[in-house]
Amino acid sequence: MALQSPARVASAFGLLVALASCGRVSFDALDASPYDAGTDIARCFPEPGGASSIALDAFGLEFPTPNTLRLEWDTSDPDGVFQSYEILLVEAGQSQCEVQRFDPTTNPGLAYYQGPLTNYKIRAASIGPLDSNTEYVAQLLVHDRDGELKASALLPVQTSQSASEEVVLFSEQDTAGYSIPSEMSYQSGPAFAGSQYYEYISQCVDGCFENLRRQDIGVSLATMSEAEFATAYYEFALASSGTEHSIWSQARLSFVQEDGSRELFIYAPFALRTDGEYSVYQIPLRAFGQDELSVPLTYEAAKRSVFEFTVGGSWTLGETVRLDELRIRWQRDS
Repeated sequence: MALQSPARVASAFGLLVALASCGRVSFDALDASPYDAGTDIARCFPEPGGASSIALDAFGLEFPTPNTLRLEWDTSDPDGVFQSYEILLVEAGQSQCEVQRFDPTTNPGLAYYQGPLTNYKIRAASIGPLDSNTEYVAQLLVHDRDGELKASALLPVQTSQSASEEVVLFSEQDTAGYSIPSEMSYQSGPAFAGSQYYEYISQCVDGCFENLRRQDIGVSLATMSEAEFATAYYEFALASSGTEHSIWSQARLSFVQEDGSRELFIYAPFALRTDGEYSVYQIPLRAFGQDELSVPLTYEAAKRSVFEFTVGGSWTLGETVRLDELRIRWQRDS
């Protein structure tokens, strides 16, 4: 779910474009000969199944955004032979087998059967950047240490339409409110866009998890209707100089309620890249929730104003994290 080239992002999609835990990969053709997109797209992929003892089931779409797809699955590894995941993607309407490959070099979460530190089972990943409102066909591959693989059935998927409306949480101007921790400061320099961003330098001697928060920002969402809420997503750009990717990460948004109280909603887990370059993440508002996502965010809870935005991750000692261009975007209801 994340882009890595600011220049390409700005020219291709306007200002900001894609979500969590993914990256751009090179194009390779598994079968470079032409095919009939309606009947012959299977030629572009390995045969479903395979000799690996790893069981693979329930490969599906968790959610689309305009420029990413978050795919989910279930696996079991009775023999402990897992090596890595790989996702193959082909645009449905093309005339050649141009396959985009997403693997641990572009999406760090795909390297794990169980994530480090927390030992939770990896069940999803976001891939992009992709074109908006475009049909694709996806396949998940599981590679094992014996050189065997297990391939899912082919999955038709589609990205959502580009946003036409947005509310800026942060761009160039310092927000109202304050940072927690206070060490996250407003800086000038290597921003994703413009010249301003928020910067945090980790003080954790052995590395630790830290939520990077701006509170009391007071950004109204009154221009978003209930119908438009269904298409709304949180978008942010993040760059980190760390030596280890943050595999268990979270995004948080807090909203002011009618009685003046605030309600906090979370989306987790997803992976954040830490390669020093900006990546852009998109998360639908409807994917946020409380009580481990069992209580979803609703329009009624979100419609007044945003009190807080947060990106949380595991940061190593001395790691510089830069956070920029935070928005809530949606498609205008016609």
